[in-house]
Amino acid sequence: MNPLLRLHDIHKHFPLPASLLAKLLAGQKDRLVHAVDGVSLDIMPKQTLGLVGESGSGKSTLGRVAIRLLEPTRGAVEFEGEDISGINGADLRRVKRQMQVIFQNPYSSLNPRKTVRQIVGAALEMRGVKEPNRQEGEITGLLGRVSLPPRFIDAYPHQLSGGQRQRISIIRALAVQPKLIVADEPVSALDVSVQAQIISLLEELRQEYQLTYLFIAHDLRVVKHISDQVAVMYLGKLVETGTSEDIFNDPRHPYTRALLSAIPRLYKRQGAHRRVILKGTVPSPLNPPSGCNFHTRCPEKLNGDCEGRQPPWSQISTTHKAACWRCV
Repeated sequence: MNPLLRLHDIHKHFPLPASLLAKLLAGQKDRLVHAVDGVSLDIMPKQTLGLVGESGSGKSTLGRVAIRLLEPTRGAVEFEGEDISGINGADLRRVKRQMQVIFQNPYSSLNPRKTVRQIVGAALEMRGVKEPNRQEGEITGLLGRVSLPPRFIDAYPHQLSGGQRQRISIIRALAVQPKLIVADEPVSALDVSVQAQIISLLEELRQEYQLTYLFIAHDLRVVKHISDQVAVMYLGKLVETGTSEDIFNDPRHPYTRALLSAIPRLYKRQGAHRRVILKGTVPSPLNPPSGCNFHTRCPEKLNGDCEGRQPPWSQISTTHKAACWRCV
């Protein structure tokens, strides 16, 4: 089976202009923020890939590059075997219909001046559904599918709760009948009780509509529940990938183990991960460390190798690999 989405050696750098004074007095040049630095990733059809990491690791930037909301600095994005990195105009609109996004904050991602009818209707028009009665029928059906009453069709975003707004974001994405949805921290802004409802809804919709998800999150409990595959990201680079069982039952990279150890538990269970406290702060993406990006905080670093050279990918099993000198 071929991947639905393939990211090959993706780099995304943002220029940070130096001040005019610094340029004049010190000859300082513009610097680059290395948000994503050489990421390659495959997402298989009808599966969910969970992308995890701390804030600032580059997860959201990678998700936006994957669906061409941001242009990569270097690298290729393939969708259904087609390189979409350089396409524009009608070709790009054709592909973007197959790729949608659900953002973290549903209030800021919905136009406050438009009703649900107008918000979802605009998505239906992209699909060619322009007749008002047909639009109303489809919107009412989608509202029912996410457990919202038909009267919400003429509601404005400020009249809805956070969970209801996120449901509107979901049906807006579904309205164009996509194959891939990038869910960028879709439940982190919601109450815990609502989070579970939205996660269950996303799982049901994946089965019903045969969807593929790139699910971006920092809450590993949610990722474990919904993901088939998991990729762990640190400071713009992937450090470990595998099935959900691989990552949660046999983590190999020290950073992955530290993330897993931070999951809150009510009871101490046998086999639970020993709590790992990382010292120091995440280095600046303006000046990433040499060698392994994680070596400045790693409790298991090997002097010499970790500081001087990038670790190669080590194949733990057919589905599991890690970029760590201790795995070589």
